[in-house]
Amino acid sequence: EDFRNTLELVETVGFDGAFTFCYSPLRGTEAAQSEERIPAEISGERLRRLIELQRD
Repeated sequence: EDFRNTLELVETVGFDGAFTFCYSPLRGTEAAQSEERIPAEISGERLRRLIELQRD
């Protein structure tokens, strides 16, 4: 749902450009300690979709 909301926002706003990347945890942060991680295949596909949408 969060990713879908992100796509909708990007489409609505119509950014001229965006610096996008796959998340990587920073050591010592709460997020890095989380057991819940999105598999690299899924995050890579989401990144591809986001970049493609932003370019259109």
